[in-house]
Amino acid sequence: MFRKMRRFNQQLSDDKCRDILKIQWRGVLSLLGDFDYLMACR
Repeated sequence: MFRKMRRFNQQLSDDKCRDILKIQWRGVLSLLGDFDYLMACR
């Protein structure tokens, strides 16, 4: 379903992602779509 990350050695584990989401209360989520369209949500 998902493509493999290009820089897979920089990928965070699921547990680390959950910890960050629990601790931090603000941030920016940036995604790159299939057509290389940058999306950033605040």
